[in-house]
Amino acid sequence: MILRTILCGLAAFLVATTARAEEVRIAGVKTTAAGALYIATERGYFADVGIELKVIDFDSPGPVPVAVVSGSADIGSTGVSAELYALAGQGALKLIAGQAHEAKGYQVNAFIVSNAAAAAGLARFDQLAGHTIAISQVGSPVHYAASQVALKNGVALDRLRFLPLQSNANIVSAVTGGTADAGVVPANVAAPALARGDVKLLGYVGDQVQWQSSAVFIAPATGDKRGDMVKRFLVALRRGLRDFHAAFSAPDGSRRDGPTAPAILAILEKYTGLSEAPIRTGIPYVDPEARLDLASIAHELAWFTSQKMLKGPITVDDVIDRRFVVGYPDR
Repeated sequence: MILRTILCGLAAFLVATTARAEEVRIAGVKTTAAGALYIATERGYFADVGIELKVIDFDSPGPVPVAVVSGSADIGSTGVSAELYALAGQGALKLIAGQAHEAKGYQVNAFIVSNAAAAAGLARFDQLAGHTIAISQVGSPVHYAASQVALKNGVALDRLRFLPLQSNANIVSAVTGGTADAGVVPANVAAPALARGDVKLLGYVGDQVQWQSSAVFIAPATGDKRGDMVKRFLVALRRGLRDFHAAFSAPDGSRRDGPTAPAILAILEKYTGLSEAPIRTGIPYVDPEARLDLASIAHELAWFTSQKMLKGPITVDDVIDRRFVVGYPDR
């Protein structure tokens, strides 16, 4: 009788806990950059804080901020872009946490070149002047990344022709066919073409420039009305980021597989639909505490403004919500 009473009480508690779970819709793209979300879902970290996460997947980053602004998603997670910052500058969005970073040793985005351009001598970044570079969209994360790599290597942007082709598949096709001399795509997208010898590798973006490449954001009203949910979401996200970081990063931040890497790779395979090999070629650096690199964001805002993609001035405080953001203390 006593055992039955205990079991009934436990069952009632579990039902009540499930009933209290708050549905949270998050918009994003299926990539390794969102790995912490998959880990936190699979390991029950969101459930632990009373959140039932509903993922809304898009084929490209562009629709993600729009989904949050329209209210069809509560939270967004994708690459930072001129479009995202423009909406944030207008007060429609606010960044609340960091996701992926481009960092040395992490093969996130690859610079590929056509065989014809390589045969003609394009073998280094400082030789990009006069060449056509395929990107997804003007103002996209890869547009910013390609520009920063060129500038770092002494190549003026007016010596480049950027060719926006909307999709990664189109970029690879253009470089393979010689319509573009070079292109920037996720490393896992470039891997098959490189293996076939269709294109050549110029290098990885993270080895050239390091920056905050993706973030988590909300509409301001969500922070005002559902601030407790946002805080609980970030608690679960940080647990996922810590697991991701422990699996693929050494204590000093350098790239290495830890003892937990196989288990985390299995989770990433399950949620992205990719096999282990392409996942390994696209592991980003993630900060285990979801900190935002505010200095990087300030630089991105200034650059997009200088290129007339933003109507400035837009400051870091215009695009983040300091109620939730934790920045690097030394930057």
